[in-house]
Amino acid sequence: MSDFEIECSECGWQGKKLDLLNHNDDAKEGIYCPDCGSKDIKDLKK
Repeated sequence: MSDFEIECSECGWQGKKLDLLNHNDDAKEGIYCPDCGSKDIKDLKK
């Protein structure tokens, strides 16, 4: 089982929710991938 919690459906980037919170400073913009900018992030823990 991987340590990743989330994955970008566009580019395949994987990481933890904390990675996105640290990367996305402006919460009004929503959550997006740090690699490609896609907002299509899926939860791997479900």
